[in-house]
Amino acid sequence: CTELPMFPVLGRGATAGCLEGPLGGINALDLQHRQQILQLLEDMAKALGSTMPSLPSIDDEVEAVLEAAKSVAEAHQPQPALVAASNDPLDADDKRILLYIDEAHPKHPDKHELSEKLGIRLRDVEYSISKLAKLRFVPEPSLTKELWYEGQPNPDGYCVLDKGIEYIRSHMTKHGS
Repeated sequence: CTELPMFPVLGRGATAGCLEGPLGGINALDLQHRQQILQLLEDMAKALGSTMPSLPSIDDEVEAVLEAAKSVAEAHQPQPALVAASNDPLDADDKRILLYIDEAHPKHPDKHELSEKLGIRLRDVEYSISKLAKLRFVPEPSLTKELWYEGQPNPDGYCVLDKGIEYIRSHMTKHGS
């Protein structure tokens, strides 16, 4: 099995800050910057076992990429309604998980129950829980060992913290989002 090289590139005016979760760790290049175009060419030449052409010989091509990236970024100016909607830090699955945990009170569902009951892959539940914990909507997994249900410790369960309850009240209804 041969490992293929990967050359992640950001598109349409996106920034590295847009990448979350597993994508957050990749070094995606932004073709709106000359240095990053050159980095991409250097990485590709190295992966192909070749040497990178001299800078003067590729300057026109690099300039063409810069112009194309600039025109794409300018054409992709978000409309105000889209910007307002994107300020919500939670996606649909995050909201379903947060609402399920809240409605399950006083029981504290664990990630396996959330996955099973909501039909969301376990890995995606874990990612959502991590995001919810960073926002302080639920406790960090290492802090849930203090939760109890029906007189028994429930160290793998989750509850909604005050900040999560505020979010539910201001962004969601009990019967939908």
